Amino acid sequence: MTSIEELNPELQGIGRYEFGWADPDVAGASAQRGLNEAVVRDISSKKNEPQWMLDLRASTRRSCATSPARRTSRSGCSTCG
Repeated sequence: MTSIEELNPELQGIGRYEFGWADPDVAGASAQRGLNEAVVRDISSKKNEPQWMLDLRASTRRSCATSPARRTSRSGCSTCG
């Protein structure tokens, strides 16, 4: 597996985040592709997040999915549905 530093040489030597909070990307690395409620729930579960955080993320995802900005996006991204 290729490391982040190998893919992005400009990141070498930056070091770790020094302000006390760091979140390993275990949940994101093993998540399914796309963004739907099942993926949000899966990632939240892997991160052992409290229920209020899951509820907030799920609500935000639903807002994104119904946003007029999403329908008019030039990107053509359909993974938020």
